[in-house]
Amino acid sequence: MRAAATSQLQLGELDIASINISVRSRDDIPQLLRGLQYIYGEIELREQIVKILAQLKETQTRYRTLIGCSFDKGFHSPENQIELSKLLEKIILPKKGRCNKIEKERESSEEFRRSRRQHSAVESGINALEVHGLDKCPDHGLHGFKRYIGLAIVARNIQKLGSDLRHNTRQQEKRKRDRDKLAA
Repeated sequence: MRAAATSQLQLGELDIASINISVRSRDDIPQLLRGLQYIYGEIELREQIVKILAQLKETQTRYRTLIGCSFDKGFHSPENQIELSKLLEKIILPKKGRCNKIEKERESSEEFRRSRRQHSAVESGINALEVHGLDKCPDHGLHGFKRYIGLAIVARNIQKLGSDLRHNTRQQEKRKRDRDKLAA
């Protein structure tokens, strides 16, 4: 199994568990950070998260076209790399810190970089959904949850369309002003 946390800190490092995060903020970010801080401090919980990744086999039976998966930097370990390579063709599992020559070559490949950009796009989309009302689900039950997700995605798409329309309108107005300047 993988080592979830090293007990020895490097010079200049600060233990994540010792960072004081304000609980008085009304923003959701401190709550998220406290949750991540808790996960970091609980080695058994981190191990459970790795076991959850083992459920990929079930996911692959449901979604046969699943060939790859992208993870954040905190999930990298040689054991995870080996286990996931048995299950998936494309593993986007970036390493924290300095990479050796082999890891650097793997992470600098075009396919890896392209997949990392897709990972960022997905994270950006999730953030946009949360900002536009999908941070807490007031509906109950699976049916209500699915309805809520669907409506949030529709709301985000409408917001994105409005943003694109505004951008196009501004571009047309700018072109019109430029033509008027040239004509004068």
